[in-house]
Amino acid sequence: MDGDIGEQDARPNDEERECTLVSCQSPLARSSSSVSFAFAMNLQSWADHFGSDVIDLRTVDFDSELMACIPTEFVRRHRVLPVLKSATALWISIAPPPSIEALDSLGQLVQREISVGFSEAAQIDEFIERLYGWGGSE
Repeated sequence: MDGDIGEQDARPNDEERECTLVSCQSPLARSSSSVSFAFAMNLQSWADHFGSDVIDLRTVDFDSELMACIPTEFVRRHRVLPVLKSATALWISIAPPPSIEALDSLGQLVQREISVGFSEAAQIDEFIERLYGWGGSE
């Protein structure tokens, strides 16, 4: 990819979205054109791409049992929050682009199926600080 994205390219098709997700995970994707293309997708676009929802964290009832589903260190490191749980599944909120590696690790860690929803990065950070304390980054 070279150059800026034209107006006709502002809404990527499914094939382009898949390329964007792969590109975002690559260290080479740090070029301004790749990053700007990846973030041209709004939260709803990310949710649609993954067949999930946009989550307003202000609507979630964060009780101690829910918060205990994911270790604090994992929450801080991967900027992910639990939003709903059942005996077999855990619904989380994460800011785009999601780290597939982190999601896979989380599923193994909690021994539940993981379902993903998306929230704004600033809201995720605000709620991590409010609920868990920030604790610095590693």
